[in-house]
Amino acid sequence: MASKLDMEHHKDNIAMGAHGLHISMSAKVKIVQQPQSLAIAAGWSASLICRAKEEQGPSRHLRPAASQSSCVAEAAEQEVLRYQWFHNHNKVPVAIGPVLSWENTPVLAAGYYTCRVSTLPRGPADLRGCVFSEWARLEVLQIEGPLQPVPPPLGSLCVVQQPCGVRLHVGETLILECGAVGCPLPKYQWLHEGGASIGKQGRRLKIKNVQMLHHGHYRCRISNSVGVSILSDTATVDIVEDVSMTPSLPECPRDYHVTSEIPPFFHSEIQEDTSKDVEYFAVDKVALLIGNQSYHHHPQLRAPMYDVYTLGILLGQLGFKVLSAIDLTLLEMRSILNEFLELLGEGVYGLVYYAGHGYENLGQAFLVPVDAPIAQHSSDCVHLQPLLAAMQHCKTALNVLLLDMCRKRNVHDTSVPEMVKFEVTGNIVFGYATCEGADAYELQYMEMDRPSRGVFMKYLAEHIMEPLKVTTLLDLVAEGMGHCTSVHELQALEVRASLKEPRTLSDPVQPHGHTCSLRKHSERWERGQDLPEALHLHMGDGFHVRLAFTAEYSNVLVVYTTLQRRKGFNDEWSNILLEDFPKVLCDPKATSAYPSPLPRCSIPQEDTFTRLAGLQRLTAWTDFLQSWRKDNT
Repeated sequence: MASKLDMEHHKDNIAMGAHGLHISMSAKVKIVQQPQSLAIAAGWSASLICRAKEEQGPSRHLRPAASQSSCVAEAAEQEVLRYQWFHNHNKVPVAIGPVLSWENTPVLAAGYYTCRVSTLPRGPADLRGCVFSEWARLEVLQIEGPLQPVPPPLGSLCVVQQPCGVRLHVGETLILECGAVGCPLPKYQWLHEGGASIGKQGRRLKIKNVQMLHHGHYRCRISNSVGVSILSDTATVDIVEDVSMTPSLPECPRDYHVTSEIPPFFHSEIQEDTSKDVEYFAVDKVALLIGNQSYHHHPQLRAPMYDVYTLGILLGQLGFKVLSAIDLTLLEMRSILNEFLELLGEGVYGLVYYAGHGYENLGQAFLVPVDAPIAQHSSDCVHLQPLLAAMQHCKTALNVLLLDMCRKRNVHDTSVPEMVKFEVTGNIVFGYATCEGADAYELQYMEMDRPSRGVFMKYLAEHIMEPLKVTTLLDLVAEGMGHCTSVHELQALEVRASLKEPRTLSDPVQPHGHTCSLRKHSERWERGQDLPEALHLHMGDGFHVRLAFTAEYSNVLVVYTTLQRRKGFNDEWSNILLEDFPKVLCDPKATSAYPSPLPRCSIPQEDTFTRLAGLQRLTAWTDFLQSWRKDNT
């Protein structure tokens, strides 16, 4: 796992530095068969295929570093193509081949898929030469009745759900549905009375408040990108005007003229609210989480580490690309902010969460890095408002900023902050953990194995997975904090928002019209996501060592080693050490206990752990020494 603060370099430093192994640039890979979008019925078999070939590139080599013991890495030098499928930005765990298939496709399999292909040796990961396929959409229709579970041939279309006629009263809602299967993906166009297009697309036709003009015959034209086009059956819609339910107007006074026109100033009052019927989606979703707690000159905090970890897990489940880092200096905070902005774009949801020391000056928020002096000024901190302006410049669809910090005045900062001009976008939500001029608190427990938590995060974690408008979700968080007796009359959540649409953090990701930019951003993000592959090392004297990795944050890596003894091996040789790390890392030490208050990240019971924090500070190749010693030495 590498730091996302400089993903172009740091990832490979760690991945290739394990046991001193070095590797040169990957060979180039070219996609020769892109996965095709398709629509099938639930329960059918389906396949997505991505094939690639390796283009001629530079050769690879492995070089072991010197150590206290002779050590040979078992890494084949033969190049192989590696495939990894992603479903809505989440890895499909067992999908590591060119074909992703389902025998009995569930409805939950629907969504967007892409495949990453890279050329790797059987050793540490090196994704600098990886490529991503185009996004392919899998549409799974839930159809009632028996169907032959066989996907249609390439280029064909088949209607499996016909629209049905209906009888409605004036003012009711008309809903017609049509479904087709095929590859490429079907497109829908609804027609009314003799083939006139009514401008409605999609499987579902919905017209609210129907009138007599909506009476008649409806059909759906279904087509695909290879020129195939078919028509559905005709559905007859009868509209009945219910006189008994239509109130009559009272007699108008004679000195007033009756008109059917509506005065313009009444339009905003009588327009029908259709926002609930609109399905909102994000082109992509990206979150930046920063937790500062180990300050050089300010009081130490306890909760940011756990809060960032908790929120990162939850946002990952909501489909966010998560950048998370702890204990950053001013330069490091600016670096990761720039990396975050590089991942944003038009239609993207952007979320920023900060936990640590902070202050406000004339309504402007300042985030305090770990190296800030005790009498810090605005120049020593990160000014939040310019970050929001930069997010708006990326034409994001939603901007959420969550600040878990104090909002008191900084008596050392007498400067007047520059006012930032924002665009009027109607897509901004500020969630402050406390009110202006107040402190934010963290909950500390007597149990040593129970980590501290911020009051804000305790209640945010309870609601963040709910499919609610962001402001509604934060209102629930505020209510929960209001019932917390520990901070009664001390801390209260404050929400400031200009959100004109009911967007939620759980909105689906649909990269319509943005596949090129999304693929570029995904490739950039993935370069910092994949962990180094596990190494199996011959250590001599008849035993092996397995060296593997897990990530806590973008800038924290845990290396764990397992001693794999052969039968009859002398158990006194069991102390495995990782040593001689660069001094810029945060005091890495080998221990038999997991070196963090966080959950174990699904790590099995291993022999030795080494936690490497501060990966963003690495700027060159990194070697370290692995050795073993007797228990009594």
